[in-house]
Amino acid sequence: MLLDTHTLLWFLDDNPRLPPEVKELIESADRVAVSIVTIWEIAIKELLLCQLPDSRM
Repeated sequence: MLLDTHTLLWFLDDNPRLPPEVKELIESADRVAVSIVTIWEIAIKELLLCQLPDSRM
């Protein structure tokens, strides 16, 4: 099973936006993978969040 960025983040955060059926599928999967692009997306979003005006104070 290959997870996209939102699915991974919602799963790790136990976010209620992730349907229970999907959570169960992830938990019962033999293999769960994420793309290197997912890691890149998370890193870019983190960099952008750090550059917001509120975070410069």
